[in-house]
Amino acid sequence: MVLLNAVIPWEEFRPLLKNIRKTNDAGRGRPAYDEIVMLKVLVLQALNNVSDDRMEFLLKDRLSFMRFLGMKNERSVFPDAKTIWLFKEKLKEADLIPKIFYWFNKYLKKNGFTVSEGTILDATIIEVPKQRNTKEENAQVKQGEIPLEWETDPNKMYQKDTDARWTKKGNQSYYGYKNHIAIDPKSKLIRDYHVTSANVYDGIAGIELLKNRKEGTKLYADSAYRNCDAFMKKLKKKNLVDKICFKGYRNKPLKEKYKKLNTKIARIRGR
Repeated sequence: MVLLNAVIPWEEFRPLLKNIRKTNDAGRGRPAYDEIVMLKVLVLQALNNVSDDRMEFLLKDRLSFMRFLGMKNERSVFPDAKTIWLFKEKLKEADLIPKIFYWFNKYLKKNGFTVSEGTILDATIIEVPKQRNTKEENAQVKQGEIPLEWETDPNKMYQKDTDARWTKKGNQSYYGYKNHIAIDPKSKLIRDYHVTSANVYDGIAGIELLKNRKEGTKLYADSAYRNCDAFMKKLKKKNLVDKICFKGYRNKPLKEKYKKLNTKIARIRGR
């Protein structure tokens, strides 16, 4: 993080960010957090691959994070989970995320952060505040429609998330999005990303992340990607090297050679 502060000219992002504040923010309640501070929060969140709630806790808990943000001590007022989520929503509405991502990676490459020979694919569920909608409102949202009451009430509309969806992982249900990311195995820096609703299958979303991978790149991922035929066909078409985990089943356990391969892949993914 010290190195990032040294090589990234954060102030050069300010012109991009200056127009994302709502025009009616001025003069209401606590002053908004500085846009550069919020951008740094999102960088920390991406590097640590954590939810908004977890990020809120880490900002107050880790001295290294406080120094990265320029906060003096733990008594400083840090952005909470809702503030982090709202900032991301503003970036999304202004279509600024691709531009910020492009310039951020450009500065990294300029300062010698080169891409290694492999890529790790990963997907993380990002929970958002659950919507207190009526059954009728939920039905309209699922059909891609916006309830009339929301359209006529800007404050209500601003608090509603029409893109988040429910998904189940293990025995637990989650409401939100999925961050699908391509990570450099050596530096752990994010090289590409794709955001979907939480109910989109990892393999389907992963196809988008294969577009910028060069021929011969080693692709490390968990077994969810191997189980997607469309993803595997795209991987072979681009001549990428298959380093995807294998999955055993109750009636068909993994052979020893596949267990060993999984161990090797896990070492790379977990570095």
